[in-house]
Amino acid sequence: MDMDLGAYVDETRARWNLPALSVAIWAEGRAQAACSGLLSLDTRVEATASSLFQIGSVTKLFTAALVMQLVDDRLVDLDAPIKRYLRDFQIADTAATAAITVRQLLNHSSGIAGDFVPDDADAGGDLIARYVDRCNALPLIHAPGAHHSYCNAGYVILGRLVEVMRRTTWAAAVRHHLFFRLGLAHAIAEPWELIRHRAAIGHVRDGRTKSGWKTTPVPFSAPSLAPAGSTLMMSVLDLLRFGAAFMGDEPDGMSTALMSAAALGRMTAPDIAVPSTAATWREHRALGWAVVDDRDAGIRLLTHKGATIGQLSAVFVVPDRKVACSVLMNGDDMSALDAVSADLLGRLAGVTVAPTPLADGGIDTGRARALAGRYGTVGARFELSRKGDRLVLAFSPEVAGVAPERYDLRPLQGPGFAALTASGDRRWDVRFIGEDAPGGPLFLSRAGRLYPRLGPGEDS
Repeated sequence: MDMDLGAYVDETRARWNLPALSVAIWAEGRAQAACSGLLSLDTRVEATASSLFQIGSVTKLFTAALVMQLVDDRLVDLDAPIKRYLRDFQIADTAATAAITVRQLLNHSSGIAGDFVPDDADAGGDLIARYVDRCNALPLIHAPGAHHSYCNAGYVILGRLVEVMRRTTWAAAVRHHLFFRLGLAHAIAEPWELIRHRAAIGHVRDGRTKSGWKTTPVPFSAPSLAPAGSTLMMSVLDLLRFGAAFMGDEPDGMSTALMSAAALGRMTAPDIAVPSTAATWREHRALGWAVVDDRDAGIRLLTHKGATIGQLSAVFVVPDRKVACSVLMNGDDMSALDAVSADLLGRLAGVTVAPTPLADGGIDTGRARALAGRYGTVGARFELSRKGDRLVLAFSPEVAGVAPERYDLRPLQGPGFAALTASGDRRWDVRFIGEDAPGGPLFLSRAGRLYPRLGPGEDS
């Protein structure tokens, strides 16, 4: 591939004004990596290709791999209820507690309200086990297996499954069964290991500073969420090495070191459809990876993104093109991550990823009236109101330190709407599930999550 990766990363980091950017690619049978910027704008330590960044929810691929190894070892049945292995597991719905399977936790179809974030940063002890105990009050947002709704809680439960079946901690299982097998030398599962490495801290936007950024006051999210994505850190090359293990026939046998071919196939094959606003792409969830199929070009993409406090990550694999890429940054700018990932996909695999364009027309008055209402569950509430010929979405997160937001909804050429800020920036895409149901849609869908309709809203 004719690309000066070092120059590309330098130019891209400067264009987006990021504290640091790290990129690794696998193409034409070889790997290369480049990094640019500072790991901390306070300490001014330079980033290198071996520097560690938090990978956020990409961690779920590691937890899924640990579970599939249990399946390989015949210790776990994918379609068995999770309660067979975790006898103390309980959510608010008793029938669902007995019915939810390991597979449904892996593919985010369990129906558990998934964004429970406890305040346990200063706690000690068996935090993953304690988190699972505290799931007993979590509601069910849909019947198990009926829909896809992204679920952090489900992956903490899977992390506990690994602990019980391996008789060790989740972090120790990650080190022994994944890091050691793949030779990942610049990767950690617990924050105490950081002292041995060069590591990034997160940054968030701050217009009052000269750089436009400030370091985050808290470096890690709740440690009990580790199996879902709060503690794992690694270099961009180690993340690439893990992702490349899913290409199927990589030259150094990484996939066979990780799991059986059958297990790898289950982690990469579509298992349940994901609500999407894309006009030309089909999206599914495998047992771990997000699977995106280009309807026109016949190209399949495996991908996962992650976000923690001021750090973002992405990894994607295009098996048919034998390319893979990992991206890490220590600035909270999802637009930058999406743009860099889309650009690299185009350069490496000839894959075009672009947001669905806005429609020319407005919103039909009758449909706008039907959509208006209150939606939400644990973690977030939404109020969708009709203001004349506009739909206005008010977002109220139930997470400490995250401010409420307000958006105009604009129809897309495909299904759904774009949520635009007052300045016109496109923040999210949303769509509504079950619009023909009596009383309005059943769910609002955003970022892969379903939010049940709670009742009517303001209509003026």
